[in-house]
Amino acid sequence: MNFSIAPIIARLLAPRHEISCSWFLWQRLCARLRQRGRNASRESGAFLLGRRTDGRARIVDFILYDDLDPHALDTGIVHFDGRYFGALWDICKRRRLSVVADVHVQSWRRRPKRIRS
Repeated sequence: MNFSIAPIIARLLAPRHEISCSWFLWQRLCARLRQRGRNASRESGAFLLGRRTDGRARIVDFILYDDLDPHALDTGIVHFDGRYFGALWDICKRRRLSVVADVHVQSWRRRPKRIRS
């Protein structure tokens, strides 16, 4: 008999996650967000695509904001132009997926401190 007690306990005690994705997809997403965010010098984000079943969502792909709206990150903060949602819905329809969530990351730029006199 070949089994491990850790996965059994984890299944019994871990919370039932409402959204999940593979570790490889998560790593790819984080790397792309870091790249598009220019190593945290500006914000970046993505729509998370997947399927919902029995109240749970499984993320299977993502689309970065600036892949749809080329100017979404130009100001350093996310500003997604709503005119590009049509392209997003077309991609979802073609892939038979839906947007199950979105994610965006903040920049780590240091803001100047206020000097009080």
